[in-house]
Amino acid sequence: MKTLSTLVFLGTLLLFSCSPETENVKDDQSGKVNFNLSLSNENGQSRQVLAVPAGSYLQISIETLEGEPVLEDETVDILSFNGNFVSEPLELNVGEYFLTEFLVISPDDEVLYATPISGSPMADLVSKSLPLYFEIEENSSIQLPLEVINVSLLLPEDIGYISFPFTVIDFFFLNVFKFDASGNSLTHAKGIIIQNEDTIKRFTVKPTINTVALSNIGNEEFTLVITKKGFARYSETFTIESLFETHENGLINIQLEPALTFTALPYTYGDDEAEFDFQFSLSYEGEITVDWGDGHIESDIPSDVYSNEFAHKYGDNSEYFVSITGDIDKITDFYSYYGSGPIKEITLIHLPNLESFRNGFNGPNMSPKVLDFSKNSKLKDVNVANNAELEKIIFKDNNVIKTLLIEGCVQISTTNLDEIINPIYNSVIASGRTDGVISINDYPWGTETTIGPPSADAWTKFSVLENDYNWTIITVFEE
Repeated sequence: MKTLSTLVFLGTLLLFSCSPETENVKDDQSGKVNFNLSLSNENGQSRQVLAVPAGSYLQISIETLEGEPVLEDETVDILSFNGNFVSEPLELNVGEYFLTEFLVISPDDEVLYATPISGSPMADLVSKSLPLYFEIEENSSIQLPLEVINVSLLLPEDIGYISFPFTVIDFFFLNVFKFDASGNSLTHAKGIIIQNEDTIKRFTVKPTINTVALSNIGNEEFTLVITKKGFARYSETFTIESLFETHENGLINIQLEPALTFTALPYTYGDDEAEFDFQFSLSYEGEITVDWGDGHIESDIPSDVYSNEFAHKYGDNSEYFVSITGDIDKITDFYSYYGSGPIKEITLIHLPNLESFRNGFNGPNMSPKVLDFSKNSKLKDVNVANNAELEKIIFKDNNVIKTLLIEGCVQISTTNLDEIINPIYNSVIASGRTDGVISINDYPWGTETTIGPPSADAWTKFSVLENDYNWTIITVFEE
């Protein structure tokens, strides 16, 4: 039998003394029941996960000893305090009762957990099954320790219920980790659930234990996809049952792999409207793997003498998250030009030896808004001509830029142009680097919109670079 997660509901018992004058007047007196949800470790070893989404509530039914209903399908709110889950207090008249129904229900009215009924197949998984006897005493709050089990893989009859009042929700738990200079840590990411080639759920992964709820998924296969800029795409196929069999308590721990990532925008080539092409080139040593983002993966591709060209045909012109792993720390050159490989965004943080980046003339709405080279301390040459959407280029003061061409990038403002020129200027002054080239053309092809223009401070720095360090400054601007 599959071991199921159990939770214990603990309450606080506060007893107050009864005076002789009131102890026999039970019908006019009351007490309170207060439920706390806390983690129970069934075998003392396996890791248990308490997953009660905000807004969840209890549904309970209570009868007298004679079988008369006192509460039927009563809802009780669950509150969270410092990681503990506490129900709002429930007031009952002094007397003896049976608890006959106990469900934990999500904000979407889907059953998460339930306490089995005595004699049902799963009743032996809890120490106390239903009906559960309890007594309310005058002016007291009583404790009802109740264990519940995860019902996502069960039928109502497995725990003695004729039916569940709401949909039974399937769910699992998810941790996503990244490793960087600060060490290994939980991180944000994007999640997608795909079933039968349809995307049935999109969600944001947070840097904590995530509860991923799935409605009406049955026990058919589904694919979990996790993406994060700068890390390889994770994809794995499960059924709910196989997931719980292979991952203790349904908890998936994912360690993301550093990667060169970009969003590819395939284009139609010639008259062939049925296929959309995408091409780019890399220079590197070693081997890399390219995940094209549509299920096609090219593994362990060795490097050529100079560079490798990568080409792929997509079925449509949707956006695709491409991730490149392997010996990416040895990549020295990225090239995609003249519309052969237009990209919406690119993350280069794991390419410490990148020396040349050339990406331009990609057409309208086919270029990144931001190029961040702050982690590429060996980058020398940048050519991003006629990228109409490009707004910012980020360099650190310790850069070694020798060639910069940003012609026709009309979204780059005067302020942003200063932020590009300043770190290059500062690094030249600090290092004495000579014979560089900066080329800025304010008129892209086919438009009168201008880049910048450079500020007065930028013009002064251009003069210093030209006169003191023999740099070539090519512009069409007038001082």
